[in-house]
Amino acid sequence: MKLLRFPSGSSITPIFLGYSFLLILTAFVYANGVSGPWLFDDHPNLLQNSLLRMDGSTFDNWRAATFSSGAGPLRRPIAMFSFAVNYVASGELNPVTVKATNTVIHLLTGLLVGLLAYLVCRTPALSWRRSGNGVVVGMLASMLWLLSPLHVSTVLYAIQRMAQLSALFVMTGLCIFLTYRLRWARDGASPGELLGAGLWLGLMYMLAVLSKENGALLPWLIVVLEVALFRGQWNGKFHISLHRTALAILILPLVSMIVVLAVWPQSILGGYQGRDFTFLERLLTQARLLWQYAYWTVVPDIGSMGLHHDDIPLSRSFFQPSTTAASLLGWLFVAIIAFLLRKRFPVLLFAVLFYLVAHSMESTVLPLEMVFEHRNYLPSVGICILLGCVVVVAADRLRLNVLLLGGALGMIAAVFLFIRVMTWSDEVRLAQVNMVNHPQSMRAQQTYSNVLLEHFLNEGGAGNEDERPYQLLSAARQNYQRSLQLDPGNLASLVMLYQVDTAYYPGLAAPEDRLLAIKRQLESSVLLPTDISALETLMRCLGGGSCRVDSDTVSEQLLGLLRSRFPGGERVYQLEYEYLTASNAPSEKRRALLREAIDANPSSGRLYLQLISELAREGRLGEVYELVAQYLQVDRPRRQLPAVMQLFKLPASEAG
Repeated sequence: MKLLRFPSGSSITPIFLGYSFLLILTAFVYANGVSGPWLFDDHPNLLQNSLLRMDGSTFDNWRAATFSSGAGPLRRPIAMFSFAVNYVASGELNPVTVKATNTVIHLLTGLLVGLLAYLVCRTPALSWRRSGNGVVVGMLASMLWLLSPLHVSTVLYAIQRMAQLSALFVMTGLCIFLTYRLRWARDGASPGELLGAGLWLGLMYMLAVLSKENGALLPWLIVVLEVALFRGQWNGKFHISLHRTALAILILPLVSMIVVLAVWPQSILGGYQGRDFTFLERLLTQARLLWQYAYWTVVPDIGSMGLHHDDIPLSRSFFQPSTTAASLLGWLFVAIIAFLLRKRFPVLLFAVLFYLVAHSMESTVLPLEMVFEHRNYLPSVGICILLGCVVVVAADRLRLNVLLLGGALGMIAAVFLFIRVMTWSDEVRLAQVNMVNHPQSMRAQQTYSNVLLEHFLNEGGAGNEDERPYQLLSAARQNYQRSLQLDPGNLASLVMLYQVDTAYYPGLAAPEDRLLAIKRQLESSVLLPTDISALETLMRCLGGGSCRVDSDTVSEQLLGLLRSRFPGGERVYQLEYEYLTASNAPSEKRRALLREAIDANPSSGRLYLQLISELAREGRLGEVYELVAQYLQVDRPRRQLPAVMQLFKLPASEAG
């Protein structure tokens, strides 16, 4: 294949220039979005995380900040450590520095995509032995991945650095494995070399898993490389036993999952009690979503991308909707074709297996949210390498200049990436575009309303004589109504509309009607995080007197319903505490509530710290010492120790 030849002795120059231009272009485009807003999970994990607010002068502060996330069983310490570094370096959690760091991670991972593609092209299964072909495929794969508009919702969503770092270390591990494995296929390996490779891969595995749990897929992805690209090649010979062993290991996780579901089903099925979809509905829907994800990776259709995808209907059965069965059959067909073409076009088998395995943790049986774009950050690598190969082959068959063809594709992707980055640079624009692109998404309508309401309050609320704040309020109310039209039983929209009407439009609707609808939903609905947030704002509204209703009666009715449905629930106690705090209830009443909450939830660090703060403000230091000693028995890892110690450094009037 006569695709590309660099002049003798100067091949490194065009490679360096090509990657330099690609990195500069990507960095320039993303620079327009680094000042964009904090989003959803950024608030509890970063902005409201007091353990990140430190000067970095003591080791214990670093330790506590590193393990301060409540996400995942391992708490994702590598990612949290990086956020702590951002805070200490700039003295605050600034979106510019945080998202600029995310962009740098994206660029580094993009380079690894190019390296992985180059190494893939050198494997025994591929016939592209000349270095020029591998270099071009690597640059194309790196370009397509770096400039993919799909990854904006990972890079510019600050907390998704967890997914980025996990992908970075997984990619590093795969490149390390391929570097060793290419040599082993030709010359074999000594025990010392096997040990050295194992130690490096073990380190990458640990770093990936401690960034985000899907880093645990690294060994499985290594098996994908072995099965698709090496097929038992070792020391210049084919070893059928090695190939069969790799095949057995490839299907082992799938078999293990089936065994777990058969022997201990509640370990997975129990998590679906808090979801509005079943185990089977999730599996069937994911079959369709995997096609949607692949489409977004190949086609920069930014009009269908977004933060919210609850407008995608669930698959209730194999034929509802009809595309469910078609999707399942489609994946079966692709798998068969990839297997049949494994010798003629092995990169197809590699891409299919890589994509499916990389999605296996977040897009199969676990009771996670149904759709998130950031789940494609790692799986899209396989597709981009496949596309790089396709472009090279197409250019050769059509007798086109591969660099011009690749450059044209890159410029198209860069334009769409720039448009999407600019959308993400402004909070109102982002919410509005998501709503326009997803008119049937209740969450998109609701998020846009929340953003408008927040801006209304920030501009002075009802006390501002300017007309603009009232336009924001009116638009927010209209969109809350639209979200209710899409989902009449949505609790968060009911609560927010009740709050807006009682505070600013008391004559438009009877508050009793809204309250009755809220009560009905509280009697049966699963409480989602958005519902809890809405109820918290309502309690602050009732307690602060902004809602012009009998706040004591309303709060007692709502809290009473919640207590009956979730007896002893920490979230219910937190809602009541929000109300008591907003209404300036007597300190003894707040303390009594927190003590009752701790008795019901003895492992809740948040409740302990709130009660310690209440006692410290009252100067009841003896009780503070007793409660701290009690709490330290619960918090054996000492995750909140810096926050506790900080209370003793402040005057009693400032504590908490």
